[in-house]
Amino acid sequence: MEKNRDKRWIQKGLTLLLVLVLALAAGCTAGGEATAGPDTDTETEEQGTPAENGEPGETPEGETITVTLRFEWPEGSLRDQLEASHEVSAGTSLLDASVSFGEKIMMVVAPDQEGLSIIGINDVFEGDLGDDWVWVCYVNDEIPEGNASEHILQEGDFVRWVYEERSGS
Repeated sequence: MEKNRDKRWIQKGLTLLLVLVLALAAGCTAGGEATAGPDTDTETEEQGTPAENGEPGETPEGETITVTLRFEWPEGSLRDQLEASHEVSAGTSLLDASVSFGEKIMMVVAPDQEGLSIIGINDVFEGDLGDDWVWVCYVNDEIPEGNASEHILQEGDFVRWVYEERSGS
């Protein structure tokens, strides 16, 4: 009889321990990010938003921005297109945002050897359809100046990586 009572206490103890572990795990993984609210608002009256500070398009370091990335593969590849929003730290380059997005969704985004641009996305690499086929990047429908590792993204930027034949070919 005493063994049954000990068994019940052990079961109750293990159940309680399991509930505590699950509650702790749920609290740690509930979205993985703090939500803004009255107690967690990161904006102060002194800081304000970039637009309020007279700096349109700029976000203070340490804050995050949201950009949209779109990847357009050639007809006949494993994918046609993929588009999604992606949150990155302010000051993130076009290249770093593209690579981190790929890591987030388990998609291969391969930078070139110098780390200046992208040469392959998933199953399609530069030159796969001919020597003149490359991944071309557009930010807000324009090819950015410089290379992808130098171009710093701003809040709301729309980034398109398109596999296309170089013009003049």
